[in-house]
Amino acid sequence: PLQAFSRRYFEQSSEQVTTQLGYGLEGRYKEQVYRLGHLEFALNQETPSDALHNHHGINVYLSKKIKGNRYQLVAQFMLNDSLRQESQECINAFHKQGIQVHILSGDHHNSVQNIADQLGIKNFKSAQSPEQKLAYVQALQTENREVAMVGDGINDLPVLSGARLSIAMGDASDITKLNSDAVLLNSHMSVLNLAFHSAHRTRKIIKQNMAWAITYNALMLPMAAMGWIPPYFAALGMSISSLVVVFNSLRLKK
Repeated sequence: PLQAFSRRYFEQSSEQVTTQLGYGLEGRYKEQVYRLGHLEFALNQETPSDALHNHHGINVYLSKKIKGNRYQLVAQFMLNDSLRQESQECINAFHKQGIQVHILSGDHHNSVQNIADQLGIKNFKSAQSPEQKLAYVQALQTENREVAMVGDGINDLPVLSGARLSIAMGDASDITKLNSDAVLLNSHMSVLNLAFHSAHRTRKIIKQNMAWAITYNALMLPMAAMGWIPPYFAALGMSISSLVVVFNSLRLKK
């Protein structure tokens, strides 16, 4: 919400606003060029001359163009990220299922590490561009790992498209939802656990149904062909077999 607000305010008060994906915004206000985003982007890769305040939250910097390609820092905004109430339970549930959780974020290292420490997540990357996020996921997939990516921002579009399974949160942007394999109906983290649990149960029941159908047909068809059982009994058994598969599948509704 804070990022969305800063973007709307910047675009409404500025002209010729352009977005540098994963870095920030650049716009013109009263014939002066301003940049809003990461420190490296705001200062055009230059080292700041003044001491900056560091904290565990998100740092957003505003700069203005002074000479050539040089930018001068105007303001520093220090924002704090707060965990969703159900985040810890969601991560704990994944760990119990043997699912490794990784964080890929474009935020500052201190902010990402603080969140990762609170949630007990060992694998995290900070200050990641959309291209770096995609490369990280592709590296995991080359190790034959099944990767599911969860995102909600425009910066997540490349990695969502590259992951084998992509999930968009309920409050994600429309373009993010269009490029995802699945869309959650709300933004509660607990829905992720429910989705994975339901997928696991569905796969288990599919295997049960396949095993039953193969076993039944392997036994009954040869016996019917050899005349050991009457045809009507084989047909009746086939109908009962189909009913067993249907009723077994209905267990998913519980």
